[in-house]
Amino acid sequence: MAAILEIIRVLFIAIVGAIVQATAGSDGVIHTPGDLPDLSYTLAYEQGELPALAVGLSFKGEDDGSSTISLPEEWGGTSEPAADILTISSTTDDGDPVEITRSGPRTWTITHAPGERINCEYRIAPGVREPTTRGNDYRTAVAPDMVHAIGHLALAYPDHMRTPEPREIAIDLEGLAQPGWSVVSSYGPGPNKRVVRMPGEKFLHSVIIAGNGRLLERQIGSNRLGVYIQSDKWEFDDSEFAELSERIVHAERDFFADHTDPWFLVSIVPQGESRPGGYSLGGTGLNNAFALFCAPNISLEPGSEQLRRVERLLAHEYMHTWIGGKININDKPEPCGYWFSEGFTDFLARRVLHASGLWGDAEYAADLSEALSRYDSNPERDADNAAIAQGFWSNRNIGDLPYRRGDLIALAIDERLRTSTPEHIGDRSVDTLARDMLTRAVENGVEFTTESVLALVESYTDAEFADRIRACVEHGGEVPIPDRTTAPALELTSRSMRVSDPGFDFEAARTNKAIRGVRPGSGAELAGIRDGMTLVSFSMDGVPNGPPKAVAVVKNESGESRTIEYEAVSAPKPVRAYMPLTRSPG
Repeated sequence: MAAILEIIRVLFIAIVGAIVQATAGSDGVIHTPGDLPDLSYTLAYEQGELPALAVGLSFKGEDDGSSTISLPEEWGGTSEPAADILTISSTTDDGDPVEITRSGPRTWTITHAPGERINCEYRIAPGVREPTTRGNDYRTAVAPDMVHAIGHLALAYPDHMRTPEPREIAIDLEGLAQPGWSVVSSYGPGPNKRVVRMPGEKFLHSVIIAGNGRLLERQIGSNRLGVYIQSDKWEFDDSEFAELSERIVHAERDFFADHTDPWFLVSIVPQGESRPGGYSLGGTGLNNAFALFCAPNISLEPGSEQLRRVERLLAHEYMHTWIGGKININDKPEPCGYWFSEGFTDFLARRVLHASGLWGDAEYAADLSEALSRYDSNPERDADNAAIAQGFWSNRNIGDLPYRRGDLIALAIDERLRTSTPEHIGDRSVDTLARDMLTRAVENGVEFTTESVLALVESYTDAEFADRIRACVEHGGEVPIPDRTTAPALELTSRSMRVSDPGFDFEAARTNKAIRGVRPGSGAELAGIRDGMTLVSFSMDGVPNGPPKAVAVVKNESGESRTIEYEAVSAPKPVRAYMPLTRSPG
């Protein structure tokens, strides 16, 4: 009898274990939904001459009988996220119409019985759009071959539920399952309904994709990695990209000793035009995912500049799983914390690429030198954090500054930790600091701010050094970069070279539609661009193993149009750069 009871007990444990494994959400939490989740979303693809994405939202309304749903005022540089939303309506659970009115450019107010369950439905049908001028186009894409949606910009959310508390949220993607399509999201592969438990803002920080692309899966330990590739126009094989993604994801998980995420998605979709000799690539890190947007002519040829940039982009975006993700920087306005969430992400991505063997000392030094050059040549390099908060999305130089400044600050802290404390030589670095912050965030629920990060830096070093870093962050002071680095061994040198430069004041020209501030000796001046010309259009693309190319369409005083192509470089000038340090034998 005891043996029979033991068999029954083992079977019961096995069955419960299987149920637990099947119902574990993407955040690793076991979910036991009640009668109804707090919110439910359904997404469906509607075919037609103008394809549309139908979104359904169900939630419990406010107790006072008036609820507002909204999209953000701006996300990722994308404004007017509601511009493509059509035919919004609302009903009760019984199907009775409920009054809904547009109360702002991105908000809708619903009048209902107190505490009543409300069902809303709207359609996103993008028409002809003006090209974005702020990098990646994060707007919801609805095309004959694909739907691509980022939660913040596609999923209207009840304002009274925008709180830090976790909520039960259901998402059903069955309506996206078209013949020959794959469906995948931040919450797993396939269109089946899922219920997750997390704060609303974390849920919205997601990507949802359905299309005729390919979904490849890789196993990393007990966890799954999904790689979704849209289009067959890439200059690489699917397996090449999937294997590179797997290698970088694995290396960064090993770096943090963190293999706790059961699912992660890497997606790549074509965006922008392929230009001979030029390419574009970008991306954004999201919850359990990062989404890449690249021109189709991207190559993964070994040793190429394009491969190095793709590796860097993959490493940067996945690093956001920790830096800016699990280690959250809660500064307001948000760009005030980008020196850490973006700058340290750049530094640690480079560190992992080197430690994993994907990059040698020369590649590491070249990438670090490029960051230093962009910092040194940035006309806004002395801007304080208040200026960054104000101009991050509107001024490209301001927008680039926290990346470069934070990267070099991390370099300065790293070398200080490695060399200046005799009792800790060899066992402290920025790696140590980042892992310490992860432990504090995950185990103790710590949310960091710029001030608390600087306080932690001070505890690792001293008040004088921390004050120098604070001056860099808050007031735009000079970053105290080291003359030599330990890992890898590099030395700071000066050399004469041309650096990437449009050759004139681009921000002033973009604002005034006229060329201003042409720099003597630059590629622009040598090609014939002059102050006072009307700027009709301008593009600048990187070129593998060569200087960037610019194409400017200008008009002279008589109104004649002229297209000028040139190397977008500065006049030769001395620049700071890091070079691998040649050590004497022994």
